[in-house]
Amino acid sequence: MKIGDDGGVKLYIYGDWKNQFTLPAPAYLGAFTVSFINQSTNKKTLALGGRAGNKNECFTNLEQTYIEAYVPPLTRGTYDLKVEWDASNALINSAFQVIPRNKVKETYELRKLLPSF
Repeated sequence: MKIGDDGGVKLYIYGDWKNQFTLPAPAYLGAFTVSFINQSTNKKTLALGGRAGNKNECFTNLEQTYIEAYVPPLTRGTYDLKVEWDASNALINSAFQVIPRNKVKETYELRKLLPSF
């Protein structure tokens, strides 16, 4: 997956989060911490949760099938994605690549709707 370097992308991280970490599964999982790790510099950047007051806390939907996380502006490169909750974590290697925004698919889709002049 390719993401623009100016951020603002909403990621849905699908998984069986309800049964992923503890047994029995709790009815409410609480906040997850999602981080993006640049493979070349090993710099860790926290995802944004999209809720006021809990800047970096990400939550699942009611069915606990996906986590919502927003991507902040990032430097270009390949990133690993790490999801942490309580004492457990999950890592997705080479989850996405950050490229210049004007080369992202969504930009080309917008250009199709604009007049040629």
